[in-house]
Amino acid sequence: MRLTVGLRVLVGLSLVLVAGCTSNVDPDALGVSVSSSPSSSASSQLDPSLASRLDGYREVADRMNVPLPGSLSQAAARPTVTETDGVWTTMVIHDQDALEWKPGIYRLNVYCVGVGRVSAQFSVGSVRSLATLLPECTAGGSFANVDVQIDAKAASSDVIITPVGTTQAAVAYQTQRIHTE
Repeated sequence: MRLTVGLRVLVGLSLVLVAGCTSNVDPDALGVSVSSSPSSSASSQLDPSLASRLDGYREVADRMNVPLPGSLSQAAARPTVTETDGVWTTMVIHDQDALEWKPGIYRLNVYCVGVGRVSAQFSVGSVRSLATLLPECTAGGSFANVDVQIDAKAASSDVIITPVGTTQAAVAYQTQRIHTE
């Protein structure tokens, strides 16, 4: 119980500080709002050779993120850290859309490749999942999902993926319709 409350606070603070990362997908074509903003600097704790590994992490995460039955959208892999002027900065992924969602059960599938952990939160309309701490990211890739059930139509969704501590990874995800009423 305390861990869940702590994660809610962590995600809440992250949202105040961050809007998210950009993606390789044209957000206007999908009706998705995507922006980029740093959440915190962690330059002294990150490996300086990380840049060369991040490209490999992104390739593995993108290969894992194949369309599943009922797939609604896919987001290309993005790093949990970025380098600007020699300083590494932790990045939170925060994507929103303005699509119509029918009543039913929806799933956020998250693929993480690298080192560390991320938490994920998925909202459809006014229904928001709890922030969920996902399994450890690995060099071979890890997978986890978060489900949301809505009872009425919704006009938007919100995905927030927050790196924990000094996570050095690439994260891809997709949303999936599990069941509609």
